[in-house]
Amino acid sequence: MRTLNFATALQRLEVLFEINIRFIFALVEYCKVVSIFGERIAHGFVHHF
Repeated sequence: MRTLNFATALQRLEVLFEINIRFIFALVEYCKVVSIFGERIAHGFVHHF
């Protein structure tokens, strides 16, 4: 039978850091997509007039 080792504080910080980095990259990509759609809406509005 195996025993599970609890994660050390350093391992927990490492996991949190990885999650935060992934979140930041996802947020940057989201902002890029939103800005592209915003530009399309703005250009469509200008062309409408």
